[in-house]
Amino acid sequence: MAGNLKGNLVLVVEDEPLVAGDVVDGLLEAGAHVLVARRKRDALKLVDRQSFDGAVLDWALPDGDVEAVCRSLDDRGVPYVIYSGVMEKPEERERCVFIAKPSTMEHVIGELAQLVKAS
Repeated sequence: MAGNLKGNLVLVVEDEPLVAGDVVDGLLEAGAHVLVARRKRDALKLVDRQSFDGAVLDWALPDGDVEAVCRSLDDRGVPYVIYSGVMEKPEERERCVFIAKPSTMEHVIGELAQLVKAS
């Protein structure tokens, strides 16, 4: 697997179980510890309670987009990948990479590992 995330805590925000499973498996293979949220409100609670080294976010969730999660991560200096099938690329952010679905887990994990290393 591309990227080394050994010992890093990563938040995964994804409502589709199969996609979430693929992302989690890739992160675990890269050595990360992982917490998963399937809804925006749960992700916001986790970000408020836990210090993350990185995140992989789906943009569109059942309870709305993850804009508030992005702002919260930005405020904390946490890098993240938006991995989503949204048609329009979200606004540019400093510690963020947008990857359109579908893509390989090697690409997603590799991009996150680069962001985490640069932070």
